[in-house]
Amino acid sequence: MLTRKLIKSELAGTFVLAGWAMLAVAGIAFLGTKHLASLPEPGNEVLLSRSVLKLRHRAGKPFLVHVIYSECSCSKSLLAHLLARRTFTDSEELILFAGRDAKTEQAAQRSGFEFSSVSDSELVSRFGLEAAPVLLVFDAGSKLRYAGGYYDHPATITPLDEKIHEQLAVGANVQPLPVFGCAISGRLQKSLDPFRRLRDL
Repeated sequence: MLTRKLIKSELAGTFVLAGWAMLAVAGIAFLGTKHLASLPEPGNEVLLSRSVLKLRHRAGKPFLVHVIYSECSCSKSLLAHLLARRTFTDSEELILFAGRDAKTEQAAQRSGFEFSSVSDSELVSRFGLEAAPVLLVFDAGSKLRYAGGYYDHPATITPLDEKIHEQLAVGANVQPLPVFGCAISGRLQKSLDPFRRLRDL
């Protein structure tokens, strides 16, 4: 009788450990996909250009737009980098912020950045952007020269916006970097989050 109880206890423990291991692997996979896999780059160039250029205040110089998502840790670290380096003297720069944060807006403006806030859904519908952070660069003639990410690998430690700016300033064609960061659209979040369906039940 005691042996049967021990066997049952061992089996129960095995099932618990197996279940925990499966959840742990799924969780790690989710985090890896969320932050290590590249996300969709800006797609509809016509929609994007038309919407973004409406935010421009001054023509005649390059226009850089930094798309920042308030819920993304990658975007927050990038924002700190931008505020520390301040704006390029030869360009107009704007932070397009998905979310609402008065302190962030004030800090950006103190560093010389123009600032515009939109909702997550508006960023998707109006600008066609589903992920962030994204860098957009228009030349003085309003031509979109760059639309992509800031990082050449998923670590998202060293943003390359200064290098991209330097290359574009001398007329080089810069291939867009992958977008490493966070999903913004509900569609993309659902495709990356294996637990969303369970939470929605």
